[in-house]
Amino acid sequence: MGFNLYTGNRSEHLADYLADIIEKHPIPVFTPETIVVQSRGMARWLTMKLAERLHIWANGDFPFPNQFIIDITRKLIPGQDCISLYEREKAVWQIMTLLAELMDHPLFVPLRSYQTNTLKRYRLAFKIADLFDQYIIFRPDFIADWDNGQRRHWQAELWYQLGRRYQQSHRAALKDNLLACLRHHDVSHLLPARISVFGISYLPPFHLSIFEGLGSQTEINFFLINPCRHWWGHIMDAGGIARQVKKKQKSADELYLEKGNSLLASMGHLGRDFLALLQELETDELEIFDDPGDGTLLAVLQRDILELSESDEASVEVDDSIVVNSCHSPMREVEVLHNHLLKLFENDPDLQPRDIVVMAPDINIYSPLVEAVFGAVHNSERYIPYSIGDQGQHLENPLLPLFLSFLDLAGSRFEVSRILDILYARQVRERFDLSEDDLGVVKGWINRVSIRWGRDKGHLQSLGLPPFDEYCWRSGLDRLLLGVCMSGEGVFKSLAPFVEMEEGDMGLLAKTLEAVTAIFTGVNRLERQQTLVEWAASLEEILDRCFTVNQEEEEYLQAIRNTVREVGRQGGELSFEEELPLEVIRELLERKLGDKTSGSGYLGGGVTFCSLLPMRAVPFKVVCLLGMNDGSFPRAQSRINFDLIAENPRTGDRSRRLDDRYLFLEALVSAREQFYISYVGQSVYDDSDKPVSVLVDEFLDYLARLTAGKQGHR
Repeated sequence: MGFNLYTGNRSEHLADYLADIIEKHPIPVFTPETIVVQSRGMARWLTMKLAERLHIWANGDFPFPNQFIIDITRKLIPGQDCISLYEREKAVWQIMTLLAELMDHPLFVPLRSYQTNTLKRYRLAFKIADLFDQYIIFRPDFIADWDNGQRRHWQAELWYQLGRRYQQSHRAALKDNLLACLRHHDVSHLLPARISVFGISYLPPFHLSIFEGLGSQTEINFFLINPCRHWWGHIMDAGGIARQVKKKQKSADELYLEKGNSLLASMGHLGRDFLALLQELETDELEIFDDPGDGTLLAVLQRDILELSESDEASVEVDDSIVVNSCHSPMREVEVLHNHLLKLFENDPDLQPRDIVVMAPDINIYSPLVEAVFGAVHNSERYIPYSIGDQGQHLENPLLPLFLSFLDLAGSRFEVSRILDILYARQVRERFDLSEDDLGVVKGWINRVSIRWGRDKGHLQSLGLPPFDEYCWRSGLDRLLLGVCMSGEGVFKSLAPFVEMEEGDMGLLAKTLEAVTAIFTGVNRLERQQTLVEWAASLEEILDRCFTVNQEEEEYLQAIRNTVREVGRQGGELSFEEELPLEVIRELLERKLGDKTSGSGYLGGGVTFCSLLPMRAVPFKVVCLLGMNDGSFPRAQSRINFDLIAENPRTGDRSRRLDDRYLFLEALVSAREQFYISYVGQSVYDDSDKPVSVLVDEFLDYLARLTAGKQGHR
């Protein structure tokens, strides 16, 4: 038992030490080895590393921190299934209801403009639910005050009313009960035999306090990547030193301020704050550091960070261990990368595709470009095996754009081009047994009966247009039907039959009418407001009636269906009965499906392409960063003007800007042989210069000082 802290600058050495613990101190064979990680990429790498080191590895459990703590809470404090009620995905609906009910309250005057539009109220509720979720973790003192009746702010009043509605405990309150349980009761039999926390760059005090409490009843092994072997919690970047000098009106020497290593001081804020939090805990610490040496420019730079120093430029030789490329477009970035990797393989026969990771701030931007460049040479000697992980379902799921296009028909003018686009989609066409040749015939009919847009005159009137039948779908389809039923050129109720219809066309016309009717019926259901339960039923009926898929696509259809059912379940569980317009449901579905990513694509034997988070702190021989443009990285974070955390920042708060700076530093120290950066540095239109990320700019300045300006970029 106890909280054991293992720090080191190389993930592979920490993994070896974890393997030693598992091998020398085995737990019962059928008991899972619990290892808390921050990403599926880290879990996959660690699984492979442990299997390589131990020769056999099975029964590993790799939860994320939040889910791990929720599961532990439910075990130790039974009957707490209510925990999820306060999470963003569920709280948003109760907050929507409360906003509508409280708009006349004096504290809510600033929010009354959101009451006029359901979509605006949903977006506001979503932001508030997200903030409340953060307050529970980062501002439990706020939550405690609000629970005790301090309601001088509209957020405090809203939280109080939310608690009254749920009549259940939230995570902030349960944490205190959990820690009390760990202090006063022996619950070790309910806990994992050993808990390891591996490669997590940051945890808030909320989580750390629970892990410290668990350490009193079970073994906690915390493996932390630390880029520097010396204590660096006191260092400051140049800007911070300048601000302190100006504020105190004393020199840096008089204030005992030091920079140490400028890259570490500038980019290491997140790690520095986390180390400070860990130092407050009672831990047994073991340091596992490894000197990268001075054989390459990359190694010298990593050694500088490790030793909290900056090398004398005279001792540093320029080589290709660090490469920075400036390109004209994202496509050109990928093309240059492909050529660069081919050259690496040519020069180093021992280098394998699995030894390379390529990361980008938003991999969804680069995924189609990677497919176009790396996939285009599949059958040639220039082919490099690769996999893409961490893609959103809007790229992974080929059915999602079609499904969203169907939803977009609601409220549209039903232009012929939009309906035909839906019908030509294979998943819709095959549902009604229509071939592409059949649709070619149908398209000809549509042109000759002059169908242009609008379902019928009632539809046109609903759009604020004159109600006439000409050029509408209803009148055109009626003319086609009359062409089958009537002979000659008579007129029926002012409609002339389409005389070019032949007896053999009846089957095709029947299938066309079935398809168009199914689409119109589905859209009719989309155009009325419904509850979440009703929306789930309507959308699932559309999926059943209008779509069919082959065996390879079944998982994609099921992913959409599962998300739709999840929406319905939430509405039923929470008894949320407000009727919502399609625009709210569409935004909800697009966000849910866009946020979901598969766990595949990591370390599949080829070059791994992914976003920065899944593979952070995972070592590779070659680490490549794409899209290091100004504005793209560090990623922009829009501030909500009523975010109480941003108004009163504290040590340990999460910041996307600081997180991205530390991500860059982690990528740098994770490269073993080469660190590669590319960005869009010139306009593709006029060749004018475009700014690079401020982090790359700082990095290039450091290299220039280190190499006396000899190390440039291409």
